[in-house]
Amino acid sequence: MLNNSVRSFDSWHFSMLNDKARTLALESAIKELDLKGKSIFEIGTGAGLISMMFAKYGAKRVLTCETNRQLSKQAALIFKLNNLDKRITLLNKSSFQVIEDGDLDFTPDIIFTETIDCGVIGEGFYSIAEDIKKIAQPKTIIMPCKIEQYGYLVDSKEIYNLNNVAIVNGLDLSPLNRYSTKSFFPVRACLYESRLLTSITNIKNYDYLKEVSKTENPIFSIKEEGTCYGMLSFFIARFGSFNVSNKVGLQSHWHQAFHPLHTPKKVLKDKKYRGSLECNGKFTLEEF
Repeated sequence: MLNNSVRSFDSWHFSMLNDKARTLALESAIKELDLKGKSIFEIGTGAGLISMMFAKYGAKRVLTCETNRQLSKQAALIFKLNNLDKRITLLNKSSFQVIEDGDLDFTPDIIFTETIDCGVIGEGFYSIAEDIKKIAQPKTIIMPCKIEQYGYLVDSKEIYNLNNVAIVNGLDLSPLNRYSTKSFFPVRACLYESRLLTSITNIKNYDYLKEVSKTENPIFSIKEEGTCYGMLSFFIARFGSFNVSNKVGLQSHWHQAFHPLHTPKKVLKDKKYRGSLECNGKFTLEEF
């Protein structure tokens, strides 16, 4: 007998939905729009909260899609529970499949997606951006309109060792590092000892309607000598007049992203270093 309570979606959905700062910012951004007569296409239904907000504040039509079958079923139940099932169309498909199958039989006035992770690109930013480019018109409102990514170099063996192992009790376990994350991984940076080696730098900007550079080469000026173990990054996603961010220190469900160097690097005060952030989030560093 199947256990119907076995979850097939990530547990962070619960903390995300209970993130008051996030939900207030998104509701405020939706509320400030003139939604009368407007058609909405949402990519990534989740539990359905955003679709319901659009319907609640007057959207004429809401089409939303979700790839996870279990989440899709639960969102349908939630729409019905809130008496909004007649105003929202839900498809258990990717945005690519929705477009390919011709399910999007209207030009959306607003396209909404929050399919971003702590390092921005981990939930399919590039493929979703291609889908949005296919259907957006000059007057289409994209939410978020822009995502800014910021980073700084850190000296933190504690964070580095969340993804690396060497000698433990006199025994060498380093072969396990073959399977360590090479791009970036989520971390609650405030829980670990770390030292900032540089100022916060805008390292990349993402726009769903523009071609985003596959590699960025930010320049970092070292403020304090130390060992650089990698780059810590966070984002600011712009939803109209309101922002959603995973910046360190905010009370948020979001983690930050840590981009580890393959080999930690000694850096010198007042020297400049050029970073290289690849499209998969992998980070390298060399003296400028």
